[in-house]
Amino acid sequence: MRWIALLVLPALAPAATQKTLTVNGETVTVVRDGYGVPHIFAPSEYALYYGNGYAVAEDRLWQMERYRRDATGRLAEIEGKSALERDREIRRRMYPRQQVERQFEAADAVVKSSFQAYADGVNARISEGRLPAEFAKRGLTAEPWTVLDSL
Repeated sequence: MRWIALLVLPALAPAATQKTLTVNGETVTVVRDGYGVPHIFAPSEYALYYGNGYAVAEDRLWQMERYRRDATGRLAEIEGKSALERDREIRRRMYPRQQVERQFEAADAVVKSSFQAYADGVNARISEGRLPAEFAKRGLTAEPWTVLDSL
């Protein structure tokens, strides 16, 4: 007779977590699987983009801040003199803000709503006040996120 042993081990990944958000009277659920990957469940496109903005800010707000400053020629504000020449070059080459605003205004309503919902979700996370440690290390607060920051 042959014996087969079965060894049962608990799952190596941590348990999933869930967060419920409310936007415009709609419930958005952000479920993070055992690996921390967010899965967003929402009844409308606006709520979906809102949840996405919230989840991305929850995971990557400092990275978003660095990218925003880099894209607008303000990276030296947090990186120091080493980023000054890059900031000068970005400012020489970037589109004027008014041109970016016109491009956004020319977009269709669905696109504009999606960008606004995403920004609203990011700002909801910022308003909770739990910022990544990098902000405090540099004595910074998070500025509100705008649709232009995503462009």
